[in-house]
Amino acid sequence: MHSNGIAYVCIVFTLCNLPLVVFGKEKTKGKNKNVADNMETLPKEEQTEYFTIQKEVVVIGSGIAGLAAARRVASDQSNFSVAVYEARRDRFGGRVWTDKFEDKNARGLAVDLGGSGLNVVSKNNPLIELAESFDLKSISLDSLQFIVPWEQKVYSRDDLSEITNKAFQILGKALNESKSMKLDVSVKDAVDKVLKAEQLLERPEAYFVRCLPSYILGDYSMHQYKPEHLDIGYEKVLLDGMGELVDRLLSGSPDEAPLHLYLNKAARQIKVDKKRHKVLVRFQDGSQVSADRLVVAVPSSVVRDGDLLFEPPLPKHYNLAIKEIGMSAGDKIIVQFEHAFWSNDYGVFIRAVKEKVKIGQLQTWINIKRLAGVNTLASFLTGDAAVRFEKLTEENAKQLGKNLFNTFFSLTQKSRKN
Repeated sequence: MHSNGIAYVCIVFTLCNLPLVVFGKEKTKGKNKNVADNMETLPKEEQTEYFTIQKEVVVIGSGIAGLAAARRVASDQSNFSVAVYEARRDRFGGRVWTDKFEDKNARGLAVDLGGSGLNVVSKNNPLIELAESFDLKSISLDSLQFIVPWEQKVYSRDDLSEITNKAFQILGKALNESKSMKLDVSVKDAVDKVLKAEQLLERPEAYFVRCLPSYILGDYSMHQYKPEHLDIGYEKVLLDGMGELVDRLLSGSPDEAPLHLYLNKAARQIKVDKKRHKVLVRFQDGSQVSADRLVVAVPSSVVRDGDLLFEPPLPKHYNLAIKEIGMSAGDKIIVQFEHAFWSNDYGVFIRAVKEKVKIGQLQTWINIKRLAGVNTLASFLTGDAAVRFEKLTEENAKQLGKNLFNTFFSLTQKSRKN
């Protein structure tokens, strides 16, 4: 099976960021004064009253970003009442969607059709902190095999460590050169320039760098890239699926106020009412709500493509930042087998490719057997490769998979025998 998707990127805006007090004009000592500006002049009991009146908070989007923001606000239940509105008709969670195979042979294997894993290489990954706060079971995929078919070579452990270190150096040079020219170019163009200048095109580290998602996407900004974080894929996954994060955020803890949750409510327009100190949200079904605070947590494409309008318009630098966020098509492939023909010593298999047309085409496979004891592999297509794959007939897609398995894992089997 495969799932359509784009880059899992959310933009979170906080609008009408007003103080935690009653807004408007109040008569104080015979004069109209703003309560927020004159709080210290009020009796202590009146200050307490102003600070404890609940504010209505609306969150647009129920993905991880939206739900996490809603939970953070709801933890202060004395001050905030939180409502979450989701455009989908059938479920919360946004691009996080954990399904379970009904086939009894899969033994209830949790399959993430959307976001799948936690990158432990990135420092201070908030998703890891969130998963740990809920005590969710996870497993590491820190063992990796790198396959170069045309050289008949399989790299792992010490050999691979040397390759990744050299890959870091290539990315660092690419970043430094692009910054020295004060010209933002794509990771792909910057890396290709370094590889050509230093005659590294036929080196294992060059093959490895070309397998990174940031390279495959083609238009990923070099200035936005952090070369200390090799984006080689997942290093930790949740055993019960990423949907567990969604479930925990939806349910909350006994100490937190419940969230008011609404499905099938696609926001169309957001308007700031300065006179009333409110934010108005109009939905596609014609209804509207008002709030004291608003958090918008939606895929950047929703804002970029004008599906969600703002009045007044967002600042120019917001729109520019959204426009520059790279987006791409993406598919996930999940295949079950009667018998495992791959080594269970490794969690991730990455295959180098030479032809440009094959870049992003099932280059990385995740060993699900290592996670759940089920003979299953999961892979990905990104960028142009995903678009081409979706146009294949079912028979052609199966044949493509068979051909790839033959070239992908025949070398790993030889490596095991040696």
